[in-house]
Amino acid sequence: MSYVPIYNKLHELETRVSTLENAPAAPAAAPVLVSLSPDTEPVDVSGFATKAELPDVSSFATKADIPDLSAYATKADIPDLSAYATKAELPDLSVYATKAELPDVSSFAAFATKDELADLYTKFENAINVITQLNTKINEANEKIAALETSKEAA
Repeated sequence: MSYVPIYNKLHELETRVSTLENAPAAPAAAPVLVSLSPDTEPVDVSGFATKAELPDVSSFATKADIPDLSAYATKADIPDLSAYATKAELPDLSVYATKAELPDVSSFAAFATKDELADLYTKFENAINVITQLNTKINEANEKIAALETSKEAA
């Protein structure tokens, strides 16, 4: 739909208003009294425009020219968005890396995952416990051997 005819008509009306505003004042006209029926008092209609003074509106859009807007939402159909943040309320995220800025981790496949590390840590603790028990038994055995050797030498 072109708005050119509307803008042209608006310009025409503005020109007419300007002309009327700059025109010399006409002498006060006598009131025009019109009675709408024999039973009513006459009404002064001198302040109203005549048919000849009305602008041509044939280039304006009619109701038939207005497109069907039933597919669009009305203000009542739009949900309340006050619970959501506006762009201005969002924090500054420029200190964080984007996906494109992250390093390629495909070469990290040789490294252990957190789950694998937890399993290795458990195995390591078990190995330390076994070594500690073996060390205790070795020390006890060495003490017995030393005690037996000392008792044989004394005898």
